[in-house]
Amino acid sequence: MARKTGSRIGNMVLVAGCAAGCTVGLLASSGCGKGDRWWKKKKEPVQAETQPNAEAVDTSLTALAEDDDPITAEIDPGEDFGSTRDQVLASARMMDEFFSGMESGEDLAESVEVYQPSAEEIARDLQARDEQLAAEAQNTTSSDPETGGTDGSFSLSAAAAERGIDPQAIDETVDDEAVYPEPVEVVSVDAEQRKAELVDELVGLLTDLARTSDNPGAAATALAGMDSISVETLDSLHSEGVLSDAELSTLRAVREVFDSISSSGGIASPDAAAEALERVKRDLDRASGIRVARALLCTRVDGFGKYEPFTSNEFVAGTAQEVIVYVEVDRFGHREITGNDGQPRFEVEMSQRLELYHVADDLNTWNRAAEVDRSVSRNRVRDYYLINKITLPRNLGVGRYHLKVVMRDLVDEKVAEAIIPIRMLAR
Repeated sequence: MARKTGSRIGNMVLVAGCAAGCTVGLLASSGCGKGDRWWKKKKEPVQAETQPNAEAVDTSLTALAEDDDPITAEIDPGEDFGSTRDQVLASARMMDEFFSGMESGEDLAESVEVYQPSAEEIARDLQARDEQLAAEAQNTTSSDPETGGTDGSFSLSAAAAERGIDPQAIDETVDDEAVYPEPVEVVSVDAEQRKAELVDELVGLLTDLARTSDNPGAAATALAGMDSISVETLDSLHSEGVLSDAELSTLRAVREVFDSISSSGGIASPDAAAEALERVKRDLDRASGIRVARALLCTRVDGFGKYEPFTSNEFVAGTAQEVIVYVEVDRFGHREITGNDGQPRFEVEMSQRLELYHVADDLNTWNRAAEVDRSVSRNRVRDYYLINKITLPRNLGVGRYHLKVVMRDLVDEKVAEAIIPIRMLAR
């Protein structure tokens, strides 16, 4: 680096170097101890005495203070510069004059120009330093997969290798100084407990939707598929008037179906599921009530499903017409009783009433009083039918009529009706 300032300390070191034993060439080129003090002779530098064919060189301390680059004189090896003692004494005299000047208080600043860098030079030096740092960072990029990729990534190992540093030492230093996050403690969560929490949260949400949304049935249906806690929720919605009796029965049946599918943590067998579905069907039948599945006018009946219906329900007015009223019912109730042998029995009890209406004026023209039918069996009855032989009166006028069949389940106290159309024709 080029020196920009001349200092006393720097000059002193150079002089001391001479006293310590510089090379003969350097001592020969010094101008120590001639005339007035050397630091006063800035304008008249001392010339070195050389051979006639040697180049003159200004090697005075003043020239060094002015940052003039000294040029080594060409020395004739045969020239005599005096003994080593003379050289040492000359250097000593020069140092004595230098320190005497310092003690007398003479300011060397008069002969030394202090260099003050400008703002532009400082900016250039800073820019040069930044460019150097950027170049060094770029040199750390390597295409070697073990040291770094070509995408500008930085590798400590590659940087250490470029500077002749043991990569292992770098890695150990990084490991020692690296800051790692505190380990996160993993807390085990009980699955059943978490399930119960989620069910409670979802039940609360669906309950609010059932109470406030425009489609409460969707939320209530979803509730039926939740855990058993939803049964109490459904009852609560029923008591609030959100669910009707029929809707509550339907959702309870759905809840029972879900319960029947699982068995001791597993899935129920087909037989067990079928039995559960049968129980659900009975509950739904009881909730929905008796239904007339089929009502016909027949010419002959031999049993359940074994009948011969009239090809047409058109008859001649003014004549009596015998017909068999065949009725199939389902979804009726069973009353559990105890037989004479102490074994359980199932009793079915219902009544049938027939009413004939003239369609034109909705006038009741004929009736058959209600008749009660009762049967008892050891098993629940699946197929139930009733037959009632009647005679249509001869006084029916021409026109269309409705024969209404009114069935009443006396066990569940439910009623069902069916209409058999009849047409009376003129002769």
